[in-house]
Amino acid sequence: MDYAKLLASVPVKWHQEFVQFVASGDASKAFLDYLDSDTKMQAAVEQALTAQISAFEVRVSSRARRRRGSPVRPTVASVGAVKVVRKDSRRVRR
Repeated sequence: MDYAKLLASVPVKWHQEFVQFVASGDASKAFLDYLDSDTKMQAAVEQALTAQISAFEVRVSSRARRRRGSPVRPTVASVGAVKVVRKDSRRVRR
């Protein structure tokens, strides 16, 4: 995740708490009060959490496929995006 891009929407005063909040969910009351009043920072939090959820879903999906016997290999489709590609599951007869 590119925090630098997201931090552009966050006042410098809140940078450290923003990163902490996105990483752990922990935040001070003052930060949460400010977050409630700033739509740009709300959008930045939403983007950060959406990226984390997407990455988590890819990992879970990948593990589930491996457990079912369908190996997968992740490939980077573009900067910041991960694409899961299934390996060919057909068996070769000898």
